[in-house]
Amino acid sequence: AKYPVTNIQFARFVKEDGYQNPEFWSELGWAWRTGKFDARTLEGVERDWLEHRPLAKRNVPYYWHNIELSNAIMPVVGVCWYEAEAYCNWLSRKIVAVPEGYDIRLPCDGEWERASRGTDGREYPWGEGFEKTAANTWDSEATGHGLGGTTAVCTFPQGVSPAEAWDMSGNAWEWTGSWYDDDEKYRIVRGGSWIGYQWFARSSFCNWSIPLMFNDDLGFRVVIAPKDS
Repeated sequence: AKYPVTNIQFARFVKEDGYQNPEFWSELGWAWRTGKFDARTLEGVERDWLEHRPLAKRNVPYYWHNIELSNAIMPVVGVCWYEAEAYCNWLSRKIVAVPEGYDIRLPCDGEWERASRGTDGREYPWGEGFEKTAANTWDSEATGHGLGGTTAVCTFPQGVSPAEAWDMSGNAWEWTGSWYDDDEKYRIVRGGSWIGYQWFARSSFCNWSIPLMFNDDLGFRVVIAPKDS
């Protein structure tokens, strides 16, 4: 997608009872949604996460009512991987223009990187070397300590990638559909964020997170791709 999913876009999923409809959720996603994860079967890092953020049957993203993060055209944040997956499943059923044989889903890691780097393997979406005016990171131009939060997805035209994708660098980390490890415990996240340093925002930088994780600098974007690709 040209932009990360914004609050106003995600609001349609919320309004149309996306959180209440199990048809949009995977089995594990619905277990998360209904608070039925068995902590005894989880990895240590997941158990540690749940100790600080217990499962709750919430119907909106975690930071939905935070005035500093809820501007309509800011990227939606505070969503775990399962919420991002459910949104994609819902959107696939809502968009009539999706070609037959195609789905809306999270981009795989390779798709995300190509959209960010282009065919010339650039360091950042705009080229080589960090530009303080091209992305929202901790090192961006402001008071010397970043911009202090997410920004509207159309804020940085200087940072547009060769694929004409905005915010591939900074603002909010983005979930991908790819596993980080062979054991399939962690999902790859990309792009860096408003609270991350410039090197996290490089097009080649690969980070990871447990699917349960949500934060105020973690969102996603979607891709339309052939089914089973």
